[in-house]
Amino acid sequence: MRLDKQPSQRWIRRLNRRQRKKMYLADFQEWLAVVKVQFATPLSEADFALWADDLHHWLAERELSMTGGADEAPVREAELMIVSDFASVTPELLVEIRAALLAQKQIASCEAELDDAWYGWG
Repeated sequence: MRLDKQPSQRWIRRLNRRQRKKMYLADFQEWLAVVKVQFATPLSEADFALWADDLHHWLAERELSMTGGADEAPVREAELMIVSDFASVTPELLVEIRAALLAQKQIASCEAELDDAWYGWG
């Protein structure tokens, strides 16, 4: 059963463990990283593709996957959703992702936050 919004704590307490697991609630909640990046100078489609490919490889080494998009060329900003392949994205991992992005010379600014993978990003 998929819910349209995050249920109340009162309602969650009434559920048994199997129900909470099936609906990804409480102790079974999963997190993803929502990252918004602004580039220092606009990138061409080819440059953006190279940047995204490099980021994909860096994330894959940490067992992470990404999806998202950007404006049409010239690309000034991009919004990404980053998920862990086997668990939730942790606050520590979020800090590491943000630091790695800000260390790149193409990036002017980067905002990153955790969001509920099942109920929060829609």
